[in-house]
Amino acid sequence: MPSPATSAPSVTSRVFAAAYLAVARDRWASRQVHLTVSEIRVLTFLPSGQTAEEIADVLSVSVNTVKTHMRTIYRKLGVGARRDAVSAARAAGLL
Repeated sequence: MPSPATSAPSVTSRVFAAAYLAVARDRWASRQVHLTVSEIRVLTFLPSGQTAEEIADVLSVSVNTVKTHMRTIYRKLGVGARRDAVSAARAAGLL
């Protein structure tokens, strides 16, 4: 069984993480991200958890179009995953 010291994050690491998040929030708040209207339409569906196929059906576009918009959104927000894109979009005031 691990000792309590190894199972919980240290105070230093928690403080560092909190400071890092504050800096990241400030950075995203001041950064302007320019998305097209189509990218914004797809972005609004990302927090819902719907698949690319489901989003495509609702927007009446192809699945490849949705996936292309998602990749472009990730690139513009500087992230690599859907969850990170949602967080970054919220921090930037896009959602």
